[in-house]
Amino acid sequence: NGISAAIHKNPNMNTLVAVGSLSSFIYSLVLTFLIPIDNNEVHNLYFESSAMILTFIMTGKFLEGQSTEKTKSAISALVSLTPDKCLILPSSWKSGDSLQDASEILVEKVTLDSLLIVKPGQRIPLDGKIIFGKTTVDESMLTGESLPIEKKEDSLVIGGSLNGNGLIVIKVSAIGNDTTLAKIISFVEEAQGKKAPISKIADKIAGIFVPIVLGIAILTFVLWFVLGGDNALAQALLAAVTVLIIACPCALGL
Repeated sequence: NGISAAIHKNPNMNTLVAVGSLSSFIYSLVLTFLIPIDNNEVHNLYFESSAMILTFIMTGKFLEGQSTEKTKSAISALVSLTPDKCLILPSSWKSGDSLQDASEILVEKVTLDSLLIVKPGQRIPLDGKIIFGKTTVDESMLTGESLPIEKKEDSLVIGGSLNGNGLIVIKVSAIGNDTTLAKIISFVEEAQGKKAPISKIADKIAGIFVPIVLGIAILTFVLWFVLGGDNALAQALLAAVTVLIIACPCALGL
């Protein structure tokens, strides 16, 4: 990702991680083959720096992935709260009429102002207002309140909540994406796919920070190579890689 971003002239923190860890690894790899010539080179290996940077970054990615999976599970749990089918009454039904005329219908085919029967122990299919009966409703899925809430005529009920011990008839007030549960699911999905404000700021800063660090590393290499004495190339490489490694695991990246 970092190399791809650099190619498209939009360097980010991944670019710095990639360049820093790769430079450290290649530099150490070259020195490994020089150890038979000069034993002191064994003290100039930086494999652990390359490994630790990648370990820190990948651990962060792993934790982010775990968080995303939990969010997906939460969405699935919310979706499962809504029943697939419900009992619908004729639009002409009035309080006191028989409930025997109810028929089963898919929840997705229910329209606004439809009259639905919710039996004790069933989940309320959609948001609505009670026009007949009284009951208690468990709304812990939305509010976290474990105690059932008493509901009577003209009380509002939320789709996905659990009807308690009474039979009620509700008039549907919201369907589809307009229901409370659908909006919650939408908010969760949106939050899952959207970067946090601090992350957006970090990306903007990285767009300036990364090229500056790369520029400093190149300048460092040139100065050490030109002004250095014996073994100028090795010193220049070491200094340039040090700049990249030091800048790589900065607080911005974390």
